[in-house]
Amino acid sequence: MPDDNDNVRPILFPRDIVDDLLPRLASNTWKSLLELEKDPAQQEHAARMRRSLETFRPLPSRDTLVRLLDTAYVASFLEEEGAFAFTW
Repeated sequence: MPDDNDNVRPILFPRDIVDDLLPRLASNTWKSLLELEKDPAQQEHAARMRRSLETFRPLPSRDTLVRLLDTAYVASFLEEEGAFAFTW
């Protein structure tokens, strides 16, 4: 007879997905640029976008993304838990 724990998945917190999330964010950003570059009517816009992406790097560092996700996760408790969410 199967144990009830056989179907239990470990709890994942937002910070646990950072290593999967960053490459996906990066690929979507550059994928959009590559699609623009294929369209002759969008060449000027694509060139500006490429310069912007290479200059400003719109993706956060791993540590910054962890902090952002942690902050969003804790803030999500505010409406449900009220002030008690922030009393550690």
